[in-house]
Amino acid sequence: MEVNNRRIIIYDPFLIDEVGHCAPYDKAIYDELWRQDRPCHAMGRKETALPWVNGLFSDSLQVPFFTVKNLRRMLGKKSTSVASGKVEMPKGGIKREFVKAFIDYFDFLNILYLNIQHFFIGIRFRKVVIFSPNTNQYFAFGLCLSSWVSGSKLILMYRSPFDIPHIVARMFKSVEFVTDCAELTVLLEHKIGRYFEPWPLPWIVPPKGCISARRSQQLTVGVIGTPRLMKGLDTVLRVVTKMEGYKNIDFLIQANLHNASKEEIAIVNRLSWFANVQLIQWDQEETVYRATVAKMDVMLLPYKREQYAYTNSASFLDAIAFEKVPIVTKDTWMSKLIVHPCLTVEEGDVQTICNRIVLLQDSAVYKHYLQHVKNVKEIVFAEHNPKNFVKKLLA
Repeated sequence: MEVNNRRIIIYDPFLIDEVGHCAPYDKAIYDELWRQDRPCHAMGRKETALPWVNGLFSDSLQVPFFTVKNLRRMLGKKSTSVASGKVEMPKGGIKREFVKAFIDYFDFLNILYLNIQHFFIGIRFRKVVIFSPNTNQYFAFGLCLSSWVSGSKLILMYRSPFDIPHIVARMFKSVEFVTDCAELTVLLEHKIGRYFEPWPLPWIVPPKGCISARRSQQLTVGVIGTPRLMKGLDTVLRVVTKMEGYKNIDFLIQANLHNASKEEIAIVNRLSWFANVQLIQWDQEETVYRATVAKMDVMLLPYKREQYAYTNSASFLDAIAFEKVPIVTKDTWMSKLIVHPCLTVEEGDVQTICNRIVLLQDSAVYKHYLQHVKNVKEIVFAEHNPKNFVKKLLA
């Protein structure tokens, strides 16, 4: 098989393990590109143990002070196709007329350093995609200016209604702005007067072996991800407190305390005191994470409306993917997808949440709502999948 010289780099200075930052996104895109016989390299942290990642970034700094020698080694080394298992040697040596880059989260120094590689070893990045959770005005301006100087095509993906780039969007007409949420597209177009194309999320549906059915009359309510007040952590505490005496109802909470505030850590510590709560620290093994989610029957997502009306939720997508019945806040991105009044509640309405959990104890009721979740799953992942994302990336 002839290797295409239009090389693609997944460039993520935070990529170190299976659940680090946006590692699932990175791996999904990496696998899909190779399935389509598109040569691809993933660049991550030096200390990574992932076999598909080139460890080139400093282990102490979040900027890519990799050397020209390292970049030569990465671009010249053999690449294994995950689809066929074939080992291919890229043709054309170091120089690449066209290089595309998928870039996760990093700062202005990273993109500047990335672009000046052209002057040192003859690499020109034809397209740069910034897939960032937050891109403020200064960061966006630096990216646009750097891209304009280097001649690269820049695509900025916005994933939040905050830090909207009003000035940048009006100054740099050649920059393409996209979102990962149709609701956010409507909001930004209304506020800025410029179209933000919605892109699909590269989400992977877990294998059937990772999806387990409800085991008994015991109902396990799950909470996953980073414990944040904007994700309703205070509401979770009040629900657990109110349901402490209920039989056959327990809570399984998986908490990633990285970058958590003192208040959020204090709430997590209080949750660990309850007899009906099993608290698990965030595990770095994807298989362990999947096994933990598989034990849950209901997923509690009492997120704040202000933050999640125009922002998607990875935890919600996992709930749907693993076929867990979610309870979500009304008038959020999640409620518009689940489209069922009995699975949505007003923000902070603890009593209604408790009532819905008790209702779901009934096997017949639970089975009814689970079928609704399966129907939603088919619709959601027909749009949000790695194949559709890569189609946009390669367009």
